Amino acid sequence: MSRFSKTGEDPAAAFEERFPWAGHVHIEHIAPNREHNHLVAGLSATDFPAVFSTMKRMDYRHNVSLERCPCTDRPDETGRRSLAYQLPMCKEAEIER
Repeated sequence: MSRFSKTGEDPAAAFEERFPWAGHVHIEHIAPNREHNHLVAGLSATDFPAVFSTMKRMDYRHNVSLERCPCTDRPDETGRRSLAYQLPMCKEAEIER
């Protein structure tokens, strides 16, 4: 798993740098090849535990949204799978509410 986003930035470092202006975090799961095709959570190239750990350390207290993959034939299933993957990481980083 790469720790860098599709733009080549380290998302955890980018969050820390932009923290003073952050009022909402939007999470997308992008393929390791950086193709802009949203995946079911857990299949991406981003090190989300590092991002969530940084959010906790910076005491981020605003919204986080999860963009589900464009699996339009099963949106409920893919949404549940994505949340099931993402929520334990949020809990581990103590950012869940």
